Amino acid sequence: MGLPLANVFDSFSGAIEFIFEPRDATGVRGQVGGLDQVGELLWTHLWISALALGVATVIALPLGLWFGHRGRGELLARAAC
Repeated sequence: MGLPLANVFDSFSGAIEFIFEPRDATGVRGQVGGLDQVGELLWTHLWISALALGVATVIALPLGLWFGHRGRGELLARAAC
């Protein structure tokens, strides 16, 4: 069976509370959470996502062009998707 609906809302409200209310960090000086960190964390998330997309493109595009030019690797391409 799934989680009771109340548990789902409790966990979601904890995430919202983390965003709006900073707390003392354990093992690190300063605070974690709060609206002042949202911009920094958003930028970090976007940077990591763009980097991952760039690496995937650098790997996949030449391989796709090479396999397409040779007319081979159709089974491998279909298995990967």
